[in-house]
Amino acid sequence: GASQLAANGGALVSGARQLSDGLGQLRTGTTSAATGAGDLATGADALSSGATELGTGLMQGAEQIPSLDADQASQASGVVADPVGLTVERENEIGNPGDAIAAIFVPIGLWLGAFATFLVLRPAARRLLASSAATGRVMGRVLAR
Repeated sequence: GASQLAANGGALVSGARQLSDGLGQLRTGTTSAATGAGDLATGADALSSGATELGTGLMQGAEQIPSLDADQASQASGVVADPVGLTVERENEIGNPGDAIAAIFVPIGLWLGAFATFLVLRPAARRLLASSAATGRVMGRVLAR
């Protein structure tokens, strides 16, 4: 056994060092766990305090809610069920589809007529527009061409 101990002594020393390192890591982890457990306890106390404060506030709020009689409850349920009253009333109702079509095509026809007039009539000469003649006379000369 002594020869085996002598032959494997290096492995034994290496294993002892690894055990020592592992125990150091275990100690560090245990310390961290203890610190974390303390932080957890502090957080749990704060959570409990906050929950108690919330419960107290909710209780005080619930006490401030007024009691409703049957008529008030019925009215409140109507407001909750249909919060916006809507009545539909046509101000400018169109009697037949022809009126709607006319409302679309009359402006288009007027525009096309003005465009055709622009294309057919020659523009007034610059000297005519620059003259000091009366407007009616200038228009008469432009349209007479």
